[in-house]
Amino acid sequence: MLKTLPMVALLIAGEQVFLGLISTTGSTEALSTFTALSRFGVVFLVLNSLVSDVAAPIVAHASSNVRAIMVRITATTGGYAALSLVLIGLVWLFSDPILGLLGARFRGLNVELTLVAAGYATYNLGYCLNFLSQARGWLSGSWFYAPLILVWALSTAYAFDLRDSRQVAVAFILQGLVFVITQIVRIYIGIRSIGRA
Repeated sequence: MLKTLPMVALLIAGEQVFLGLISTTGSTEALSTFTALSRFGVVFLVLNSLVSDVAAPIVAHASSNVRAIMVRITATTGGYAALSLVLIGLVWLFSDPILGLLGARFRGLNVELTLVAAGYATYNLGYCLNFLSQARGWLSGSWFYAPLILVWALSTAYAFDLRDSRQVAVAFILQGLVFVITQIVRIYIGIRSIGRA
């Protein structure tokens, strides 16, 4: 538990820091727009359930053969990424009716909606990798998230205009990328531990 506690705590804090950054250096308009567009991220819960309930046990029960494990992880991650791209494409294609559900105020935010969907796809790809690494018991490397999220927060505060909804969405994608990188480091450390065993 102590190996993943920093990552989990910072993951929760990172989301709050992001909302805090938008609130303090951005605008209430950008915050409300981001929050409204974020409602559609719930679609990724279905994909996450498939990974945690179906794919993770397959990875967990794979032999200790590095190649066999990597094939399963790569197939799962590739499939997840492909389905995520399909979802992002569908959001782009149907952005007008989706935005219509939110009301006239959100008309014309097609790019922002698609970027927020890409942010959720990125974040949830990190969760996919997290499920797979935890299935193997690979917990080392979670601490790597701390310096990355700090760099992200500082660069977001100084490099992005958080009054602009589009820049808020791009910053959200980058925050998800920090989580993905952390999970890749965990898997790399886990694979190396098999090689040393």
